[in-house]
Amino acid sequence: MRQWQREYPDGFFVDLHRVLGLERPAIGNHSNCSHFINRYIYKFLFGELGLTAIRDANPADEEHIRAHKHHQVLKEKHMPVLRQHIDKVATILSCAISLRQFDDLFNRRFPSVNTQIGFMFGEMPVMAGRLIQETRS
Repeated sequence: MRQWQREYPDGFFVDLHRVLGLERPAIGNHSNCSHFINRYIYKFLFGELGLTAIRDANPADEEHIRAHKHHQVLKEKHMPVLRQHIDKVATILSCAISLRQFDDLFNRRFPSVNTQIGFMFGEMPVMAGRLIQETRS
């Protein structure tokens, strides 16, 4: 296990509670915050299998409490990418007013096959520059 250090910027959890519509507890964070972080941080970066591997490396006890934070089980080589992604998610969180809006902004910032309308209909997006070059040839 890597030694714990703060990985989330100031205001991240304040914005997260606001976007989730939850009142922040006096100590710690609401349990739904972990579901959000797993989906938009770890699952996004490492996929479903990666998230499962992280959970297996950092098991929860009978009361669903983990001894460590997930980022402590990552290798040092993964940390720069994790930190960059956390900063991007924090920026989107600071702009969003609801979870629905956050999800829309996130999908625009990180488009995938499942979030682009053209892909839903089996169309491949055409790059304008490429199309112009092909017509000139």
